[in-house]
Amino acid sequence: MKTLICVDSSAQCEKIFLASKNILAARVPAAEITILHVVADQHDNTNVKDINELAKQYFNTDFYYMEVKGIILDEIYQALNNAQYDLIIFGTKGHSAFTNIILGSTAEYLLHHVKIPMLLVP
Repeated sequence: MKTLICVDSSAQCEKIFLASKNILAARVPAAEITILHVVADQHDNTNVKDINELAKQYFNTDFYYMEVKGIILDEIYQALNNAQYDLIIFGTKGHSAFTNIILGSTAEYLLHHVKIPMLLVP
């Protein structure tokens, strides 16, 4: 199962990784995981190593990590267009009130326009 896990730099990242681990743990063969870290805020100074180290705590398999800067919805669509995924996992809350509004509307939009299964982590 080829899975795209979308995260930002918020504390919700751990919740997303935990939910992903629980869903994907029983997959045989192991899921092919891509973690997409979208940096939408120019003031986001999260270290790539921090997200990678956090992900390693949750996944006992290799994963591909992508960090991109841009508009959340655009970057998710680009990732979905560049590869064929079986599942997309992402959160519904970000690290600021503004991001929460954007991610809420992003989740709503994706629910209506993406035709692959999704797991939304509240």
